[in-house]
Amino acid sequence: YASKCFTLAEDTSIKIKLDGEIEKQNPGYDGIQVVITNILTGDVVKELSDVSDAFGGGCEMVHRKSEVEFTLPPGDYEIEVFVNSTDGLFHKTAYWTVEIEGLGTENELSPCCECDPELRIAK
Repeated sequence: YASKCFTLAEDTSIKIKLDGEIEKQNPGYDGIQVVITNILTGDVVKELSDVSDAFGGGCEMVHRKSEVEFTLPPGDYEIEVFVNSTDGLFHKTAYWTVEIEGLGTENELSPCCECDPELRIAK
């Protein structure tokens, strides 16, 4: 699990790219979920996920890629990444990488740990 907060001053085009190696055999294994939430409203504004969805193939691993591009309006956001192998003892080569484009130096990412409990906005 990882999370970061960011603030956008204007409409911003964002691209999220997922790249990984997952097992072919069991649906639901080696999953990833990326969630972007508007901090002020608590609404999920974008979600991208990928997971093993095949049957058979034994423990053979397969390369997977996913991406989504969208525009976010100005505001304060939290991005969270959840990853679960479900079979970590055997899936030693399983991995996911996440690349986020569009958050340049003006939209710096910061930890979300020091937040106002009422608004969850970084102090």
